[in-house]
Formats: sequence, C-alpha cells, structure tokens
Amino acid sequence: MDKQTMTSPVRWPGFRRPQTAAEYLDVSEATIYRWIKEGKLKEPVQISPKVTGWPKNELDIFAEQIRGIMLND
Repeated sequence: MDKQTMTSPVRWPGFRRPQTAAEYLDVSEATIYRWIKEGKLKEPVQISPKVTGWPKNELDIFAEQIRGIMLND
C-alpha cells in the first residue's frame, strides 16, 4: 500500500457525515445538530468508532419532508 492510499480519507459512497450532510441540505452543522436534538432528524449511524453519518437516501427523504413542512407554513 502506498503512502497516499494510507493517508487518503475513506470514502463511503451514498453516506454523508455531518459536515457533508449539512452541505448537502444547504444548512450549517449547527442546524443538523439542532434538528437531531429536536427529533426532526434521526441520530447518525455509527459505521466505525470515529465515523458517523446518514445514508444519502435518508437525507433525501428528510429533505422532502422539510420541503413539505416549509410549503405548508
């Protein structure tokens, strides 16, 4: 294994960590954590001791729900 392979971040296709989830939903990380605290967004899934996040399809469903709420307000 070469040095770059050892230092490159692991990529999980279809999986969003908190920072990338926030970017994907066009909100801040603070909003992501507030939504978790308020029970609007599910707790992230832990896939390793230091990696948590959400499957992209769960974020897609959540985004549709939020859009629906915003349109009805």
